[in-house]
Parts: sequence; C-alpha cells; structure tokens
Amino acid sequence: MKFNYITILFTLLLVSTKVFGLGYHCSKHVVIKHGDRCKDMTNGFSEDKDYYITSVDLYRFNPTLNCSNLKRGQKVCVEVNPDYYDKDNNYESLIIEKKYKSCENLASKLKTTLTILKNVNPDVKFICSNFKKMTGEIINYRKDGKYTTIFKNSKRVNIK
Repeated sequence: MKFNYITILFTLLLVSTKVFGLGYHCSKHVVIKHGDRCKDMTNGFSEDKDYYITSVDLYRFNPTLNCSNLKRGQKVCVEVNPDYYDKDNNYESLIIEKKYKSCENLASKLKTTLTILKNVNPDVKFICSNFKKMTGEIINYRKDGKYTTIFKNSKRVNIK
C-alpha cells in the first residue's frame, strides 16, 4: 500500500514537471484561415479586437511560428495566462562563446532550431554569415529544449 502511494506521488510529480517544462500557457488564440497574415494579428490596438499583441510577443509566445508559412487551422497564441508567468518565462541565459562554430551548431547544442532562437531572442541580431561577431552576445533558451505553446483552456478569438 505504501509503495503504491509513493508510486502515484512520483508519477504526479513527473507529469506536473513535464507540463511546466513546455512553452507558454495560452489564454487566447486565433485559428489561421486562408489569407491570414501575422501582421493582421499585430496591427495595433482596436476596440473590435479581443486582444492586443506586439510582433515581439507574437513570436515569443509562439517560438515555432513561421509567419512566411502559416497553415490553415494552425493555432497562434495572442495572449498568455499571467498565472503561469514565472513558469513560462523560465529561460536559461547563455553567453555565446567561440566554441560554437555557427548559428546552426549553437541551436543544435541547445536542442532547438535557429528559428526558435531568433523568436525567443528578438533583441539579438543573429549574424550567421559572420558568427564570430556574435561572441559575447547573451541569448535565452530553454534547457529542456521544449517550446511548445500550451492551448489547454485557451479561448478562441477572431483576428478581425
């Protein structure tokens, strides 16, 4: 009996750790339709819209987002749940050193892609053609390599 209790407790701890190891907890999202573009989501404040999001936050909340290749039916987070702020912003910082040979090498070592690194580090200019110039830059990344946005309990809103 005691063993079963400990096993259940351990399993619950593992499950909760896994959930919080993922990306942002979304509270509002849009579903992409034919012809939708990222700039339609970030075109400023409007009383007609149920949300307001900057382009920086759009990429930060959706690290895998590729605005050049939006897919019909794709969910895009436009507002995050503030209750998870500390857990969702649990990034590690890294100073880029000479040992990283290229942007792709850096992304690979951090268990991610270059697109994701660019999206979560909007203030960093990635100079992949002359990577040595990036030595000393500080970037953020997730140690577990998980950047998936969580849409559970998220409310669907229109782009307008």
